[in-house]
Formats: sequence, structure tokens, C-alpha cells
Amino acid sequence: MKFTYLEYERLIYFLLDNGYTVTGYDNYRHVEYPVILRHDIDTSLDKAVKMAELENSIGGGGKLDLHISY
Repeated sequence: MKFTYLEYERLIYFLLDNGYTVTGYDNYRHVEYPVILRHDIDTSLDKAVKMAELENSIGGGGKLDLHISY
């Protein structure tokens, strides 16, 4: 899959349309077909915000892991 925001949106809709539920680590055992969207944020907070807004607009939210190096 070529990564673009449009392709990512299509992937999420495909999963939802095929019976999967976007959930978190705290709830996945209570869902028949769970999908956990996990994102490592290494370089761009702006891109992470854009992905979070996209997921939120669709109705599913991912887990964001922020990596800080100092």
C-alpha cells in the first residue's frame, strides 16, 4: 500500500465496512474483530495531528506513542 492520507482513509473505511472495530488496548478483548491503530511519532507532530483528525472524523481513534529524544 502506498501511504497517502487518502489511502489510509480508504483502509480504515475498508476495515469498518468489513466488520472490524477500531478499539484500544484496554478493550480489544471485548470486541469480535478488533483493530488497534498505533502510531509512533518520531519526527512530525503536524503529521500526527493530521492523522488523528482523520481518524476522529471517521469515528475511530488510534493510539499515539510520542518518542522524545534529548
